[in-house]
Amino acid sequence: MHLDPGILVLVFVVLALAIGALVRFSLKGTQIPYTVALLILGLIFGLLNRGRWLQEQAPVVSETLDLVAKIDPHLFLFLFLPTLIFESAFAMEVHLFRRMFTQIAILAVPGLMVATLLTATLVDQMFPAEWGWSWAMCLMFGALISATDPVAVVALLKEVSSRKRLETLIEGESLVNDGTAIVFFSLFYGWVLVSYSGGEVVSASLFSVVLAFFKVVLLGLVIGLVLGGLCILWIGRVFNDPMIEISLTIAAAYSVFLISESFHVSGVVAVVTLALMFASYGRTRISP
Repeated sequence: MHLDPGILVLVFVVLALAIGALVRFSLKGTQIPYTVALLILGLIFGLLNRGRWLQEQAPVVSETLDLVAKIDPHLFLFLFLPTLIFESAFAMEVHLFRRMFTQIAILAVPGLMVATLLTATLVDQMFPAEWGWSWAMCLMFGALISATDPVAVVALLKEVSSRKRLETLIEGESLVNDGTAIVFFSLFYGWVLVSYSGGEVVSASLFSVVLAFFKVVLLGLVIGLVLGGLCILWIGRVFNDPMIEISLTIAAAYSVFLISESFHVSGVVAVVTLALMFASYGRTRISP
């Protein structure tokens, strides 16, 4: 039976919600993290679909998985990331975040640099020589893989941790290290392109790297502050109308992310800034 793409997307959403509810119900009372179980289950479904077993036993499910697998990954990123990051940053204790900002910054900048170097060294030693990975490629991979995923970190912390200071430290670092990762990934990516094109490697000065880092972080910070201030002023003029307040909040989270990414600065930093403004100054202006 052949179904239209719109119906297949609906089938995927229904199956995903049903499977997620079933897995969460099955794992109650166990120490297995819910997100890890979903990841393993997704890998199993992918392997079954590639092995043609699903095509024979459940053709509609197989067709659905094929359609979803071909969706542009940027669509998932822009669809889910702004609201998930906004929710996690909005739920943080703002006073704790301020008190621990120095520790968070140390983990997010020098800590990420050390993790990138260690990962690149491990990759250089472990990967086979016939793969042809240069040191530039190893560093680029290290910068890409060392930045923790804020969504996964936040989801796991809410399941296994009850210590607010530790939760704020790890969650804050995972939300702030985005700017550092973007700068170093872009730097090493340019090095890789120059290396494979046969040109001379142009070494970047420390000043240019620092300047690029502050541009990525500070411009995202400014975009979040400006749009956050405008939204809070607007919401302050709304009296007890949750529909308008919720709509503005969701629109603001997506807007700061899209605007920041269009200027090639950190959308995550912009959304975190927006959420912290709503969590501090905005709480007094949002209706009960």
